[in-house]
Amino acid sequence: MAFELQYSICFLLVLLQLPFFTIAQSYKTISLGSSLIAFGFRKIGNAGFLLAICFANIHEKTIVWSANRNNPVQQGSKVEFSFDGKFTLTDIRTDKRTNIADGQSTDTTGVAYAAMLDTGNFVLAAQNSTYLWQSFDHPTDTILPTQTLNLNSSLFAQLRRKIQVYSRSPNFLYWSIETGSGFQVIFNQSGSIYLTPQNGSTLHVVLEDPVSTQDVYQRATLDYDGVLRHYMHQKSTDSLSAWSTFTVIPPNICTAILEYTGGGACGFNSLCRHDEDAAHTNCSCPPSYILIDQDDERKGCTQNFVPQSCDKASSEIDLFEVQELQFTDWPGGDYEHFQPVNKERCKQSCLADCLCAIAIFNEGSGDCWKKRIPLSNGRINDDVKWLSLVKIRKGSTKEKDSLTLLIIGAVIILISTNLVVFKITHLVGSRAKVNRLYPVVQGMNLKCFTYMELKEATNGFEEELGRGALATVFKGVLASHTGKFIAVKRLNTVVKENDLEFKAEVSAIGGTNHRNLVQLLGFCKEGQHQLLVYEYMSNGSLAAFLFGESRPNWNKRKKIALGTARGLLYLHEE
Repeated sequence: MAFELQYSICFLLVLLQLPFFTIAQSYKTISLGSSLIAFGFRKIGNAGFLLAICFANIHEKTIVWSANRNNPVQQGSKVEFSFDGKFTLTDIRTDKRTNIADGQSTDTTGVAYAAMLDTGNFVLAAQNSTYLWQSFDHPTDTILPTQTLNLNSSLFAQLRRKIQVYSRSPNFLYWSIETGSGFQVIFNQSGSIYLTPQNGSTLHVVLEDPVSTQDVYQRATLDYDGVLRHYMHQKSTDSLSAWSTFTVIPPNICTAILEYTGGGACGFNSLCRHDEDAAHTNCSCPPSYILIDQDDERKGCTQNFVPQSCDKASSEIDLFEVQELQFTDWPGGDYEHFQPVNKERCKQSCLADCLCAIAIFNEGSGDCWKKRIPLSNGRINDDVKWLSLVKIRKGSTKEKDSLTLLIIGAVIILISTNLVVFKITHLVGSRAKVNRLYPVVQGMNLKCFTYMELKEATNGFEEELGRGALATVFKGVLASHTGKFIAVKRLNTVVKENDLEFKAEVSAIGGTNHRNLVQLLGFCKEGQHQLLVYEYMSNGSLAAFLFGESRPNWNKRKKIALGTARGLLYLHEE
C-alpha cells in the first residue's frame, strides 16, 4: 500500500486491508466511516509536508502526531505499507526510505491491516486484531484520551510557534512530582491525567478537571513555551471555533524557570510575561533591545545600540540615559549591591559604570543591585515592587520613532497612489463600452487561467490569506510551474462593481514590472468567476511584518523604506 504526496490533504481512513495502493490527488479522500480523526500528508508552511494524524472536522486541523516531525518531505513523496508489516516513508528529493513502523509478529500472519481509530491511535494489526505497532506508543508533543505514557516515553515541545520542529534537548528541570512506584501516566476518557503503579491504583493526579469526551474533543500538548496544556474543543460549536485552555502545568512558566546557567523562559536579555486569562506567555525585549531571531522570540534579545565603552566610560556618561520600567525583574546575576541609597544615586552609579546594563532599585529598603549583560530570567509580574533602571544610548528610541514614521508615511503614500490609479482606470473603464476583458490585457504578458485550474491550485480555496470588502485572497500552488506558490484574489461575484475593479486592476498592475512591486501573473474571467493571480509574498503583508509578533530590526526597516520609495518612484516616473 502506498500514498504518494502531491497536494496538502489529510486522508480519512478507518480500515485498510493489505496490500493497498493509492495516489494522493487534489480533493481525493479515503473515507471508510469516521470523520473525527484523519491520517495523511499535511502541508507545514513552506517547509514541506508531514505524515500526520490530525483532527479532521474542526477548522484548525490540529496535528496530534507526526511520523517525520523533524524532516518534512516534499511534494511527490510517498508512504508505503508492505506485506511484511513495514511502514516506510520515501522522500522524493533524496529517495531516502525511512522506516516509521515495523509490525513484525511472532506468528506467521504478520500485519493484516492498518487502522485509524477514533481515539487518534493509528495501528498496524494482525488478523486477530492484536496491535503489532501503534502511534500511541510513539508520541510527539501531544497525548489524547485513552493514551498511556509508559516508562522512557517522552513528549517533546516544538521549538517555535506554528513550526513543527522538536529537536530541543532538555537541560533544566522546572516541574516534577514524586513518582514512587508509578510506571504509567494515563489520560482517561474523563479528562484526568494521573500517575499509576502496576496494580492500577492512582498515585498522583497530574491534571484533574473531569470533562466528558462525549461533549468535547480533548488533548494535552507540551507547547513550544514548555507548558503542558489541557485543551478542549466543543463538538457542537461551528467549525471556526478554537481550542480553549482548561488547565496548565506549570501555572506560570515565567516564574517556574529560574536558571542559574541559562537565559530563562524567554532567553537572555528578554522579558517573559504570563497572560493568565489566555493561559499563554509572551516574550518581549527591554527598550532599545531587539530580538536576536525574528522567527524565534525565545532566543532572547540583544542591545540595538553601541554599548558604553570601558576605555572611555567617563567621557560617555552624557551619551547614555536611563529608562524606568515597573513590574520587571531579572532575578540573580547581580555583580554589585549597596544600600541605603536613593533612586538618583542608584541611577548615576549605573550610568558611570561601563559594565552596568540594568540597575534594580527598591524604594522601600533603599537597595540598589547592578546587573551586566547577559541578563537572565527576565519577567514582567504585577507582584514586583521594585524599579528596573535600563541604561540605553541617548537618541536611540527617537531615531527609531522617526524611522517608524518614515515607513508609515511611505506605506500611506503607496496606498494613496494605488487609490489614484484605481480611480483613473475606474473612470476609463466606466466610459469604455466593452463587455470583454481581452482588449484590456493586449500587449501584457499575463496568463489566462481556467477556473478549475485555480480551484485545484488552491485546493478548493482552502487557505485564506486575507479578505476585504470586495474580494478574498487565497494561497495556492501551480503544479505546472514546479510547485510555484501564488496568491489568488477572488472577487465577490455578488458585487456589481467588481467587474470594473477587475478590469482596472488588470490594466493598472498588469503592465508593471519592478522588484519592489507585487507582480500580477495572470487572471481568470469565466462567467461570474473573476480571479487575479499574483506572485506569493512569503513574508505576508507589510503591516503584519512591521507590527506583528516578530518585528524586524531597524536595519531591515531601513531596507523596507528604501524599497517602498523605489516602488513609488517607478509608479510615478518610470
